[in-house]
Amino acid sequence: MGDSFLGFRRPDGSVGVRNLIAIIPSCGCAQHAATRLAAQVSGSALLNYTGGCGETEGDIALATTLLAQYAQHPNVIGTIVVSLGCETLNARRLVELASVGPNPVELLTIQELGGTLRTVERGVVLAQQMRTRVQGQARELCPVSGLTIGLECGGSDATSGMAANPAMGAFSDLMVAQGARVILAETSELLGAEHIMLDRAATPQVAQQLM
Repeated sequence: MGDSFLGFRRPDGSVGVRNLIAIIPSCGCAQHAATRLAAQVSGSALLNYTGGCGETEGDIALATTLLAQYAQHPNVIGTIVVSLGCETLNARRLVELASVGPNPVELLTIQELGGTLRTVERGVVLAQQMRTRVQGQARELCPVSGLTIGLECGGSDATSGMAANPAMGAFSDLMVAQGARVILAETSELLGAEHIMLDRAATPQVAQQLM
């Protein structure tokens, strides 16, 4: 395979393959408005976060950090956080953390805007403004080494071990050989294949961490 692909270069040096607008509800109660907004925004990615209340302080802090990092994903050109306004998770803090990069991040608070419909209407306008920022941006040749690829095991059946899993393994080897990174989200899916992964660990320390 070739060592390059057509992608979008980002100001921080990362490379994206899509220009998505991330829509993030800051609590379960804002999920409905966020879902309706995503349905009206072409090229959006809805994060189905249903927490935000009734959780420990540590869980809220972790969720805030993780959600904020999605705003810096190479495939994201802008982020809209949809807040109810009374959740435990501090939506303004989420926006603050998400705004460390060059992409615009906007906050919509349902209780301040006067309900779901007005929130969605305002969100559509903001999304259009974000889309305009990258209008005309052309794809260009980018090195495969700039990619980070995530793998997630799902829909397993009796053929997974014979077809899909080996195919993904071969694909991962090709990507890594070109300098890309490949991440498997669930190490529990490696049950029965631990010895294979341990033999391929970069260092004994990495092998120990895997175990």
